[in-house]
Amino acid sequence: MAFKALSPRHIASSITTRIANFKAATQSKDAFLKCLQTRDSEESGSWSWTNEDLLPTPSEKRTWRSRNYIFFYSSLAMDNWTLGSSMIGVGMKWWQAIVAIFIAQLIAACASALNSRCAEMYHIGYPVVARSVFGSYGAYYAVGARAVLACIYYSLKLYAGSSFVVNMLQAVFEKSFTSIPNDLPVSLGFTTQQMVAFFLFWLCHIPFVFLRPNQLKWLFTLKMCTMVPAMVGLFIFCMVNTHGRLSTDHLTSAVPVSSTSWLFMYAINLSLGAHSTLITNQPDYSRWSKKPWSSIWTQHVFWPTSVTIAASFGILSTAAINNAWGLKLWNQWDLLTAILNRYPTHSVRFAVFLCALMWTILVLGTNIAANMIPLGADLAMLLPRYMNMVRGQVAGLFLAWAICPWNIYASAATFTKFLSGYGLFMGGLTGVMIADYYLTRGNLFLEHLYDGKKTNANYYYSRGWSIQAYIGYVCGLAIGFPGFCGNLGAKVSTTARHLGYLGWLLSFSVSIFVYVVLCLIWPTQNQRVIRDMGLKREEKVLGYGDFDLDFARSGGLGGEAGEEDVSQDGKEVKMEMKIRENKYTEEYVMRALEEIANGVSIRKASLDYGVPRTILQSRLYGHESHREAAAPLQRLTPTQEKRLTDWRILAVRDTTTLGKRWIRGFLKRNLILRTKKQLRIDSTRVNSATTDIIKPWFNKLEVPEVKAIKPANRWNIDEAGITEDQGVNGLVVGSKNRRFIQRKEPGLKAWTSFIKCISAIRVALTPLVIFKGKTVQQQWFPTTLDIFEQWQFTSTKNSWTSHDTALEWLSKVFIPRTAPQDPKEPRLLILDGHGSHETTEFLYNNNTEEPTSYNSIKEVGLVWSENISLVSWGTPRVARDIRIQAETITRLGESDLPTRRQLFRKITKGFEEKEYALAQAELRIKQLEAQIDQLEPRKRRKVQTSPNSKFADIRAVEEAQIKAGDRGIDEEDSDSSIESTATSNCIEVQDS
Repeated sequence: MAFKALSPRHIASSITTRIANFKAATQSKDAFLKCLQTRDSEESGSWSWTNEDLLPTPSEKRTWRSRNYIFFYSSLAMDNWTLGSSMIGVGMKWWQAIVAIFIAQLIAACASALNSRCAEMYHIGYPVVARSVFGSYGAYYAVGARAVLACIYYSLKLYAGSSFVVNMLQAVFEKSFTSIPNDLPVSLGFTTQQMVAFFLFWLCHIPFVFLRPNQLKWLFTLKMCTMVPAMVGLFIFCMVNTHGRLSTDHLTSAVPVSSTSWLFMYAINLSLGAHSTLITNQPDYSRWSKKPWSSIWTQHVFWPTSVTIAASFGILSTAAINNAWGLKLWNQWDLLTAILNRYPTHSVRFAVFLCALMWTILVLGTNIAANMIPLGADLAMLLPRYMNMVRGQVAGLFLAWAICPWNIYASAATFTKFLSGYGLFMGGLTGVMIADYYLTRGNLFLEHLYDGKKTNANYYYSRGWSIQAYIGYVCGLAIGFPGFCGNLGAKVSTTARHLGYLGWLLSFSVSIFVYVVLCLIWPTQNQRVIRDMGLKREEKVLGYGDFDLDFARSGGLGGEAGEEDVSQDGKEVKMEMKIRENKYTEEYVMRALEEIANGVSIRKASLDYGVPRTILQSRLYGHESHREAAAPLQRLTPTQEKRLTDWRILAVRDTTTLGKRWIRGFLKRNLILRTKKQLRIDSTRVNSATTDIIKPWFNKLEVPEVKAIKPANRWNIDEAGITEDQGVNGLVVGSKNRRFIQRKEPGLKAWTSFIKCISAIRVALTPLVIFKGKTVQQQWFPTTLDIFEQWQFTSTKNSWTSHDTALEWLSKVFIPRTAPQDPKEPRLLILDGHGSHETTEFLYNNNTEEPTSYNSIKEVGLVWSENISLVSWGTPRVARDIRIQAETITRLGESDLPTRRQLFRKITKGFEEKEYALAQAELRIKQLEAQIDQLEPRKRRKVQTSPNSKFADIRAVEEAQIKAGDRGIDEEDSDSSIESTATSNCIEVQDS
C-alpha cells in the first residue's frame, strides 16, 4: 500500500538498507556498476531489454478497479479550466468553445479506449507496446518523442501549481510576501516570489517520485473529493458577482484564421493536442486494470463529460469576470489574484487560500499521472539496465528546471501554438499502434518483446525497425508539418496553414489509413506469423498469467514463429488447413527437420509434413519446442508427471489420460473433499496419538484435586520444533470438515526446538527457542527483532531440551510468570513426557517457596512411548542394504508390525529416490545455484549471555548484530537503555 511505503518506519528501513548497499558498492568498479543495475535487468551482454517496470504487471499489483478509473479519469478531466479559458483568449465565443471541446473529447475518448485495449489484456506499458509495433530498435524514437513531450508538460504543470502556491502565500502573508524585492531580470518573466513558490511546489513532488501507480490510487480519490467544491465554489462566485453577464467581444484572437469554420477546427485540434500525451499514455494506466474493460468504459462515460464541465466553468467564469471587471484573464490563478486585490478581507483571503490549496492538489495529481509516470516509464525503456520508473521520475524532477516553463506561459498565443503543434507528432504514433493491434487480431508474443536479437522471429522486423509502421507515421506527419511550421512563424500558404490547424486529428487519421492499406498489401513479419498460425481474436491472451522472465530469456515458447513469404497455391492452402486443425505433431516436426538435413528445401518439407515453415525455421535457429522449453519451469518434472498419471490409471483400471482440469473437476464431483493445509508431524507422535491411548488419559483429569484447580491455573507444556530439512507444509485433498491434514514422516530430521506453554483460557507464555550448537549466534536472527520481544534463546548439543535447560525454564520462566494473585491457589502443569521433565529436580523443585506437591504432577503426564519401531531403519541405497534389512526383520519375527511397516516404507522410499534421481538432478542443480547466488555469508559472532543465566534475550542478540556490523544503531536507542538492558539479568549489590 502507498501508506505503508510512506510510513516513517518503512522509509527509515529503506534508507538504512540503501546506505549499506552503497557502502558495499564503493569497494570496486564492478560492484558499483552491479549496484546501479535495476531489478530484473539482464546482467550479461552489452544491452538489457528488461527490468521490473518493462515486464508485464504481476497479478498482485493489478489492483485498479472501475471505481479507481472513475476517480482517475474524472480528476484528470477536471484540470481543464485553462483549456476553455485559453480558447476565449484566441477569439472564440463561449458557446463555440464549449461545443468544440465536447466534440474533441468524444474523439479523444474513443482513441484512448482503443489504445487501452492492448495494455488491459497483456498488462504492459506504452514502451513495450511500441516495441511490438515499431520494432525492437524502432520503438526508441516512439518512446523518446513521448518522453520529450512528457518532460515539457511536467515543467508546465509545475509552473501552474506554483502559481496557486503564490496565491496561498499572498493570502496568508499579504504584503509581507508581495513586497519581497525582485532580484531576477525582468526579461526572465519570473519574479522572486514566483521562484520561491515554484521551489516549494517542486518539493511537494519529491515523496511521490518514489511510488508507482499501484500505490497512488488514494491520491486520485483525494483529488476528486477536493476539486469539486473548489471548482464549483469559484464558478458560483464569478456568476453571483457578475450577475451572469458574459461577453468576449473585447478579446482579440492571436491566431490568424480566415473563417469561423477554420477557427472551429483549430479549437478542436487545440483540445485534442492538449490531451495528446494522455491519449498516447493510456497503456501506462490500463496495465494496472484488474478486470478487462474497467478502463475502457469509464473513459467513454466520464472523460468527455468531466472535461466539458470543467472547461465550461472556466469559459463562463473567465467571460463573466473579464466583462465585469474589464480584465483580460485566461487562467484561474490570475483570477484568484484579482479577487484578492479587489476584496482584501480576512474571509476572502481564507476562501482564496482554501481554493488555491485544493487546486494545488489537483495540479499535483495531474502532473504525477499525466507526466511523471509516463516519463519514468519512458526512461526505464531507454536505459533499462540502469534506469527504472522511480529513477526516471527523479530525473524528470530535476529536468523540470531546464525547461523554463514561465517563458511558455508568457501569453495565450504561445501556449496554444505549443499545444496544437506538438500533438501532430503524437497522433501518428497512436494511430499506428491502434491499427496494428487490430490487424494482428489482438495477439502479442510477450516472450519475444524482450528479445532484441536477430533471431527474434516476431519483432526484429528489418534490423529492428518496422518499415510499414514508420511509413504510416511519416505520411500522417508530413501532411500537417508545413502548417505546424507556419504556426510557429514560417511563411507558408493558406492551405498548408489550414492543414496545420487539423494537427493531431489529421496525423492520427492519415497514419491509420496508410498503415492499414500498406499492411493489407505488404504485411509485417509478425502479421504473417499470426496469419500462418491461424490465431483467433486475442487468442494469445489466454496463454498468459503472471509472466515468467526466465522463460522468456531461455527462448520463450520455442520461437514458434519466423519470417516467410507464402504464396497461396492449392497445396499451401491445404497445408494451412492442417496447421489450423493442429494435425501435425512433434514427430512430424522431427521428420521434417531430418528431411531438411538431407537436402530437402524447407518449403517442400513443410508441405510434405504439414508443419509451418515458421516452426521449422525457428527450430533450425536452435529454439526449443514449447513443451521442452517449459519443462524446467514446471513444478513436476515430466518423469514425475508420467508416474502420477500412471498411478491414477492403474488405480482406476482405465486407459484415459489425465486432463488439464482433472483435479478441479475431481473436487467438484466429490464435495466431501477440499484442498487443505498439510501439517507435517513426526511419525512417533502419529503412532502414539491413537484413540486407545488418549482416551484413558482424560480419565486422570477427573481427579478431585485436578478439577478443583481454576482453568486460568491449568497449563500445558509441549516441546515442538522446526525442521532444518526441505519439509514444507502444502495443500492436500481431504475432508472439508477438518482444518488441516496431518502427514506422518520418519523422525530422522534435525530440528530447532522450542518450548511452548499455554493455559486453559488461551493465555500463552513467550517461547524458549533451543538452537543446535555450543552458543547462540547472532547470524541466526533477522535484522528486524521487534517480534521477538521477551523471547528466550539458548543452545544445546542436539537442539533438544536438556535437564539443566528444563529446570531453569521451570524456575525462571514458568513459576514467576504464571503466579496467581492468590499465592495459595494451586497450579497444574501438564507435561509431555519428555525425559528432561521426569527428573527428580524438575518434579520436586525446591528452589522456590512453592509446595512440592504442586510440582509433583507426573501422574497426569502423557508419555509418548508406545507403537514405536524397535530398530532404527535407514533408507537403502544399494541392494546390499536391502539384504541386510531383510535378514534383520527375519530375526525379529512377525510380531513387530511397526518395524515391518517401517522397513517396507524405507525400501519403497529407496526405489522412489532412484527413480526420480535423474529427473530431479538438473532442476535441483539450478535451484542450488540460484540459492548460492543469493546467499551472502554473515559474520559469526557469539551472543553474550548473563553469567547467572543460560538464556539470551533479544537485546543480547541485537548487540551481537551491531558488533558484527549486520545491524545499525537505532536513533531511539541510547547508551543508558543499552546499559540497563545488559545489566538487567545481573545481581545488583547495594550498600547496607
